[in-house]
Amino acid sequence: RTVVTQSTVSQSSYPCKEFGGLYCLPHMSALGLPKDGALMRSLTESSGPLGTPWARLTAAAGGLYRSRFLVAWCLVVAVALGYGYLFLLRTYAEPLVKAMLLTLVIFLLVTGVFFLAGSVLRGGA
Repeated sequence: RTVVTQSTVSQSSYPCKEFGGLYCLPHMSALGLPKDGALMRSLTESSGPLGTPWARLTAAAGGLYRSRFLVAWCLVVAVALGYGYLFLLRTYAEPLVKAMLLTLVIFLLVTGVFFLAGSVLRGGA
């Protein structure tokens, strides 16, 4: 006669290092086992399963997919700001162009003074 029983048993997990936010790679040195570096290298170098260009591309695409709401919101804001700038350009062309040119000149002057001061203070010029 065969009796089948089912129960839940606690089992400790192996120690691991998080890799790329998606994978848990074994951390063998925490267990006192050798070859921790070799295992990690074999998985993550260019010939390993996590180091191939395809794996990196899919991880990047997955990251973009996980942040799709933020990307969509940034797209909406960028389009709205673009149309707002075009509206201002149509309505107030001359003052807007003069303001943009003045802003550009001031920005370039401040940037030039910053780098010149850094070069003089460091003793480069």
